[in-house]
Amino acid sequence: MRALRALAAMGILLASCTSGPVTGLGGIPQLLAGGLQPFDDCEDFLSYVKGHGLEHVTAWGLGGGWGPVFFDAEVAAEGEFRAAQPTAGVDYSTTNIQTSGVDEPDIVKTDGERLLALVRGRLFVFDVSGSAPRKVGSLRLGDVWMRDMVLHGDRALLLGEGWGGGPGPEPLRRDVVSHGGSISLLMEVDLTDPSDPEIVRRLYLDGRYLSARIADGIVRVVVSSFPVGLEFEFPGERGGLQAKREALEHNRGVIRASTVEDWVPHHVLEDGDGTVLAEGPLLDCASAHHPTEFAGFDMLTVLTLDLEEGLSASATEGSVGVLSAGETVYASPESLYVATQRWIDPIAFERGMPADLREDFTTQIHRFDISEDEPATYRSSGRVPGWLLNQFSMDEHEGRLRVASTDSPEFWATQKAESVVTVLEERAGALVPVGSVGGLGEGERIYAVRFMGDVGYVVTFRQVDPLYVVDLSDPATPAVTGELKIPGYSAYLHPVGEGRLLGVGQDATEGGLTRGTQLSLFDVSDPADPRRIDTVKIADGSSEAEWDHHAFLYWEPEGLVVVPITTWGDELGGGGFSGAVAVRLQGDGLWKAGTLSHGDGAVGEWLPGGIRRSLVVGDLLYTVSETGLEASDLQTLDDVAWIPFR
Repeated sequence: MRALRALAAMGILLASCTSGPVTGLGGIPQLLAGGLQPFDDCEDFLSYVKGHGLEHVTAWGLGGGWGPVFFDAEVAAEGEFRAAQPTAGVDYSTTNIQTSGVDEPDIVKTDGERLLALVRGRLFVFDVSGSAPRKVGSLRLGDVWMRDMVLHGDRALLLGEGWGGGPGPEPLRRDVVSHGGSISLLMEVDLTDPSDPEIVRRLYLDGRYLSARIADGIVRVVVSSFPVGLEFEFPGERGGLQAKREALEHNRGVIRASTVEDWVPHHVLEDGDGTVLAEGPLLDCASAHHPTEFAGFDMLTVLTLDLEEGLSASATEGSVGVLSAGETVYASPESLYVATQRWIDPIAFERGMPADLREDFTTQIHRFDISEDEPATYRSSGRVPGWLLNQFSMDEHEGRLRVASTDSPEFWATQKAESVVTVLEERAGALVPVGSVGGLGEGERIYAVRFMGDVGYVVTFRQVDPLYVVDLSDPATPAVTGELKIPGYSAYLHPVGEGRLLGVGQDATEGGLTRGTQLSLFDVSDPADPRRIDTVKIADGSSEAEWDHHAFLYWEPEGLVVVPITTWGDELGGGGFSGAVAVRLQGDGLWKAGTLSHGDGAVGEWLPGGIRRSLVVGDLLYTVSETGLEASDLQTLDDVAWIPFR
């Protein structure tokens, strides 16, 4: 039942299924890499979706598009900023990202002079150029959920959802029966006067904002949408045979009478006052593609935005789409990869997992070229066995993609589950497997992955934590060179110097029962003999850094690690604690330098907020929670200033 509830909450996103293995490769079946097929024009597109629509429509319409997914864990302004431009990584820390040269949006951003925070429906702007922070301005964002932010010069680009609301005086129609009514919102904010930040444009998009990547001032935004223009009917409360037949016939008629506008996502661009500047389809039919095997009616769209131009009438030009559901986004400076999945009706799933998915569970990965300052261009597709954990499961190195996957997802774990690392190479429009190594963590699933150069590190877990070291120097013959089994697991891995790796996760008993947050320092200088050389354990604790790497801070100049922490035990205070823990890394050792909290850190008071992010500017360590911004001395961790969010 726990698995079924998790599936319903997630919208039942399952990986695309292949027809089966072809040949053996390193002990793991080689998979056919079916590329995407472009549509010739809108007539071709409409014929495709109508045909499959009539095949799949039911008395309850078309399954899919369940909307946003929520996971459990949710002064005066005068004065000039410093004339000298601070240097990232030297004068201030940046967002913790996966790939050098590819920035990622987050809820807190700084350029070393200003600090921006997205908190409880407001954007706060602070001056952090001096010896203490000053709040200089704030902006109420309205009835929207801005999840992420990009800072570029005197502009901030906010990304999120519009809670089903939309532009114009009329609300969304409530008589349209569809679960796909999510509306993404991109909001451009002018920071020229930091005391009075101003919304200058809003771009509304049909669908759910998934993620974005930024390189050289160019933003690639990925949105997943489900057709919302189809006015289906349900059988109603009667629910009898006649009602179902009538609803089915009506819904088939809706499909037959549908137009391109009913299937393709829409966009509306407004200025700051709400005046519509442009609107129309989010992408052209000829810019859309579909997999060789039908993968649902969701449209995955990649938009390209130039931050120098901002949100203009040409913002959606060159958008490219894939008719498939997808969740996982990874990017290198040259490529953007999206792992696509197909939607399965949760009601049908309750009857049992389809045999083809049990036996040949695969994920399809699509590569888009982003090497130029032009719109993303689709290049190739490939498949890997099983399910990807997150963006760290993919990594591009020297033109090849390395992927770590488990052949059974969390909600369908089996004693036979195992994981594999596959190397893919682009050949004639396909991502073709050129090498793989399997057999990792039999009966377990992946909990963390980190690729670094010619080496990959994979953590699997069920009762103990095997840390596998994978040699990828020869793409055709990757091999496991070392393995370390210890209690517990790491959910996030971070390089902390030559031959050193830091893991953030959970301590556990020999039987696999988790006991609290654990920071582990690994010596991986000998690939054949990885060793854990020190730990810091916090009983009954959990950290946001376990599932969101943006919450993790490693400030190398001071050997400082800061992670959010919430405990229900007495280790950090009677009755529980919510704040952050600071750990110093010195040589081969870790030691707990102290804790930080906003208020007294009591769980009862601070659990809804808690410290979410930490960063360094100059000699100060900043921590951000739902309640305020605190500056602490970088050396002593003593309080310097506290500014509540008001």
